[in-house]
Amino acid sequence: MLAPIAFHQPISRDGLKDIFGREISRNLIGRLAERDLTGTASRQPRRGAPYTVVTTEAFLAAFGMQSLRDLPDP
Repeated sequence: MLAPIAFHQPISRDGLKDIFGREISRNLIGRLAERDLTGTASRQPRRGAPYTVVTTEAFLAAFGMQSLRDLPDP
């Protein structure tokens, strides 16, 4: 779940649904946020204005990266 967020951020739950082909629960996103691996970003400028999800500094530290540029090529 973290890889699509990292590579496609900021991404909404609908964007994750497009990648995985199924609904992504708010609880899953919440558990990642509780562990400080993800956070919310701006809202998408469309109907319902859903929040987008991004990775955090704790995500980078957990995987030994200095920045998102350290991600491998997709």
